[in-house]
Amino acid sequence: MHHVLFVCTGNICRSPMAEALLKNKLPVDLQPLIEVSSAGTHGLSGQAAAKRAIKAMKAQSIDLSHHRVRQLDMGMVEQADIIIAMERYHATLIEQSGSIAANKVFLMSQFGKNSNLMDIPDPYGEKLAQYKKCARLLEECIEGLIPFLTSKIAS
Repeated sequence: MHHVLFVCTGNICRSPMAEALLKNKLPVDLQPLIEVSSAGTHGLSGQAAAKRAIKAMKAQSIDLSHHRVRQLDMGMVEQADIIIAMERYHATLIEQSGSIAANKVFLMSQFGKNSNLMDIPDPYGEKLAQYKKCARLLEECIEGLIPFLTSKIAS
């Protein structure tokens, strides 16, 4: 089984939305082969997802209400086969954790269509429209991520 870990700052907006979107979009034949989770570099463990993140996902018929924040730790970094960071800052923090993170940290934006985009903008504290915009951007990146995961599993 391959483990994909999404990482953002608080694990209340972007990374749980990405986790939920990948789980929802993952082809049936890949579901038993890929475990998906998320964590935050500065998350308060146990906290729920942001209310607007829950609403943005509900608009896509995805239930995020059961999500609980997980604080990123070395065990998660070690366990993950692929780590997808929402910002360069997150990727740098993970890469500085040691050689175990080498070659498995990617930026979410790498899988999107906008080659000029480096970071996925954080909607935290913004209006619902920004959360929905973030969800659409994440969904676009997920569509690019799935073929990458398929190739990783095949190799």
